[in-house]
Amino acid sequence: MIKLKINILPVQHKRRELSQSLELIEHDLQKQSFTLVVIEENESFIIKVEFNSENKLIALLHTKEFHVLSGAIKVLCEKSEIIIQKDNNIQKWPDLDKVRMEFLKPHKKQSIPNRKI
Repeated sequence: MIKLKINILPVQHKRRELSQSLELIEHDLQKQSFTLVVIEENESFIIKVEFNSENKLIALLHTKEFHVLSGAIKVLCEKSEIIIQKDNNIQKWPDLDKVRMEFLKPHKKQSIPNRKI
């Protein structure tokens, strides 16, 4: 099981716009069999997605909705942290573009590095 967790802190006056964007993205991804959970916590949002395989994670990275999510976070948030956990291994990134660059590198088999938590 692979878990993707995105912690984001929206710019205060952009919070409502981000919330609306997340609702649309969540709905659209559910149509494609991705279960995205959005949790509002204090001033921030937590987005969680679980995958049965790394191929499903890579499939998500290719979706239009993931690109929209990445853009919304860039424009509407002041801070983000992306965490991917596979078994007891965890990797953190500062933004979704770095995740995409890591997992969508051409000509290289992608895998989550073995780093113990």
